[in-house]
Amino acid sequence: MNKSEKNIEKKIMYGMNDIPSGTTIKIKQTGKEVKVIEVLHFPTRYKCDDKNIYYVSQVIFLDWPPE
Repeated sequence: MNKSEKNIEKKIMYGMNDIPSGTTIKIKQTGKEVKVIEVLHFPTRYKCDDKNIYYVSQVIFLDWPPE
């Protein structure tokens, strides 16, 4: 069987910059849930509806990635 003939399921890989606005995230330190307003690049940070900016390492994504 040729490689091109195989039915290979491709997995979609999402980056931390692909998070859409409106995604709910949980702040690790406080446990508070907020929504992302804007993604800021290099280093990746998230401007949220509580008027704070969080780094990737400070948050947990609740409804991301899509399934």
